[in-house]
Amino acid sequence: MSEQSYLSEAIRAARRRAGLSQAELAELLGVRQSSVSQWERGSTRPSTVHLLALTAALKCSLLDFSGAGGGAGGAGAGGDGVGAGDGAGAGDGAEAFEHAGRAAESVS
Repeated sequence: MSEQSYLSEAIRAARRRAGLSQAELAELLGVRQSSVSQWERGSTRPSTVHLLALTAALKCSLLDFSGAGGGAGGAGAGGDGVGAGDGAGAGDGAEAFEHAGRAAESVS
């Protein structure tokens, strides 16, 4: 399985485990539902900041997105700045992380 397809499947699986729809996850992250859909289809990759926000919102680790069987790697976690397809500028990443942090606190 390629790095991109592993990341896409891992995001989808983590979202489903959390019991969230794409729209609900998007709201938690402050992105569009279409961005979550694109991440899950593998047509775009989340930025590093959005990956971190995903881990907070979905209560998982970057290793869950890495594709490294024993938790050794970081292949899928190395966001390269490829946009989420939501028109988010560079300053929006911190906002996404804050959204995810608040979401994680409210679920706890």
